[in-house]
Amino acid sequence: MDDNEYKGNVLRETPRLDEPLLSEKPRDNLPFRLLILLCICFLTFGSYWVFDTPGAIPTKLKDYFAQEGKSLSDSDLLMFYSIYSWPNTVLALFGGIIVDKITGLRIGVILFCFFITCGQALFAIGIINRLYWVAFAGRFLFGLGGESLTVVQNSFTVKWFSGKYISFAFGIVLAFARVGSSVNFVATPALADSGVPFAVIFGVGACVLSFVFCLILSALDIYAEKKMPYLMAPKEEKEEGPQPNILIQVAKIPFPAWVLNFICLFFYVGVLTFNTVASQIMQKTGKKYDESTATLFLSIPMFVSVFASPLFGFIVDRTGRALNWISLASCMMIVSMFCFLGNANEWFAIPPPVLMVWQGIGYAMGAASIWPSLSHVLPKDLLGSGYGAMTSIQNIGMAIFPLIIGAIQDADSIKDTTWKYTIPIFIFIACEGTSLLLSLLLIGLDKKLTGGRLNSSGAERAAAKAKQESKSVDETETDYK
Repeated sequence: MDDNEYKGNVLRETPRLDEPLLSEKPRDNLPFRLLILLCICFLTFGSYWVFDTPGAIPTKLKDYFAQEGKSLSDSDLLMFYSIYSWPNTVLALFGGIIVDKITGLRIGVILFCFFITCGQALFAIGIINRLYWVAFAGRFLFGLGGESLTVVQNSFTVKWFSGKYISFAFGIVLAFARVGSSVNFVATPALADSGVPFAVIFGVGACVLSFVFCLILSALDIYAEKKMPYLMAPKEEKEEGPQPNILIQVAKIPFPAWVLNFICLFFYVGVLTFNTVASQIMQKTGKKYDESTATLFLSIPMFVSVFASPLFGFIVDRTGRALNWISLASCMMIVSMFCFLGNANEWFAIPPPVLMVWQGIGYAMGAASIWPSLSHVLPKDLLGSGYGAMTSIQNIGMAIFPLIIGAIQDADSIKDTTWKYTIPIFIFIACEGTSLLLSLLLIGLDKKLTGGRLNSSGAERAAAKAKQESKSVDETETDYK
C-alpha cells in the first residue's frame, strides 16, 4: 500500500466515487442555498404583513363595526397588540427550548406557521362577523406562533449560512421582513377600500403563502440532509440521559450572549418605541406636520433598512468588527434623538425626512450586526434557546416601555407642554446610551470571553476554525504514534 496513504499509522483513505468532492460543498452550490434563503425569507412574510393590520386601518375597522351599531374603541385596537406582546415575553423563550429539545427545526417551523395561519383566519372570522372576542382570540393564537417563528427563522439562517456570509444572510432576511411590514401600511388601506373583509382575508392569504414556503423549506431541508449532508454543518452529539429543564437550559446560555440580549433590548426600545411618539412630536411641535405626512415620514427608516440591511450584513461579514458597528449604530441613534429634541424645543429645525433616513441607516447597521453575532457565542444545541431568550427580552422591553412612556405623557403636570415629548426623548437617549456602553464593555471582553469571535470577520472565523480542526487532527495523529 502507498506510503502516502499513511501518516503515523492513521489511514488516509482515498475518497470514494460516491462521496462529494470539496468543490461540491455548500459555498459552491449557490442555486440551492439561494432557494433555501428565499424560503427562509418568506417564513415571516405573512406574520409581518398582518401584525400591523389593526394599526393600518383603525378608522375603517371602527366604521365597519359601527355599521351594526357595535363600537370599537382605541383601547380595543391596542388590546390586539397587547394580547400578542405580553405572552411573547416568555413564549419566544419556550418556543426556542421546544425547538432545541423536543420538535427540532422542521416540526417547530410547521407548528408555529400553523398557529399563525389559524390565528389570522380566526381573527378574520371575528372581524367579518363583527365579533370582537373571536378576533381577540385569533390574535392570541396568532401570537403563540409569531415570535417563536422568528426564533426558528433565525436558527434556520444560522444552520444554512453559518460562516463567512452569516451577517449578509441575516441582513437579507431582516430586509425582507421589513418589506412585509412596510408594504402592509400602504397596501392594506387600499385593500380595505374594497371592504374590510377583503383586507383581512388577504392577510390570511399572506399567511397561507408563508405556510407553503414553510413546507417547501422543511422538504428541502430533509432532502439536503439525506442526499447532500455536506451542505450543512455537522450535527453535534446530543447528551444522553434526561433532557435538562428550562432553568438549566437558560443557565447554559453564556455571559456574552446575555450582554448581546440586553444590547438588543435597549437598542430596539430606542428605535421602535420611539415610533410610538415620533408622529406626535412631528405633529405637535416644530413645523407641525399633518398626520398623513408624519406617518409617511415614519415609514422612511423601514424602507431605508430594506436596502441597507443586506449591505451592512455584507460589510460586517467582510470586515468583522460587529461590536464596533453596533456601537456606531447606537451613536447614530443618539444623534438622531438629540436632533428631534432640538426640533421639539425649537432650538433649530432639521427636516424630519433627513433624520429618518439617518435613523434608518443606523437601524439597519445595528440590526445586521446584533442578530448574527449571537450565533457566534452559542453552541448549536442552544441556538433556539438563545434566540428565544433574545426575542423574549426584546418583547419585555417593547411591552413595558410604551406603558412607561404613556404614563408620563398622560401626567397632568406636563400635559400641553413640550415636556410631554422631551422626557420620552431623554429616555430613548438613555436607552441608546446603555446599548453603547454594553457594546463597549463587550468589545473589551471579547478576546477574553470568546477568543475574539464576536469582532472577527467571516474569513477570520473560518480560518480560526480550520486551524483548530487541523490542530485537533494533528493531536489525534500524535496519539496514534
